[in-house]
Amino acid sequence: MAGSGRCIFCGTVGTMTGEDVLGQWLQRIDLDQSPVPHGTGWLNRIGREIGTRPPYRQRVRDVCGNCNSGWMSRLENTARRVLTPFILGKAGAAEGPVLGAVAAWAQKTCLTAMYVSTSEDRAAGYGLPAAEYRELYESWDAQEPLPRSQFW
Repeated sequence: MAGSGRCIFCGTVGTMTGEDVLGQWLQRIDLDQSPVPHGTGWLNRIGREIGTRPPYRQRVRDVCGNCNSGWMSRLENTARRVLTPFILGKAGAAEGPVLGAVAAWAQKTCLTAMYVSTSEDRAAGYGLPAAEYRELYESWDAQEPLPRSQFW
């Protein structure tokens, strides 16, 4: 799934790629892949059902190939390495600088997920300003979420 547009993170205009909201690595670990209802919509309000499908397969088409296969892929690799044992209920370790990278991955994932909603919802104010996406892109090498963010 590729189309023309503007990357929500770096602003590049051109061919956009299909970015997985939750990385494909979640499809490959030993998790239930039975179809589940998916929804989208306003934060803290009743959302809209968007169908039943297997989990971990939602994609958006608003990310350029450089972001998708570059800094975003590096965050996914860190998240996969650190989070997989915890997701599977096994022993793992998450300390030091890797915590910031996992939090940055969580923020990248949340920002990407907001693009599952319709363009009409986003035009009406759903989501975050474009500056948040750009700021995360510009500071990704810090391997931390944006300073005004909290993840728990």
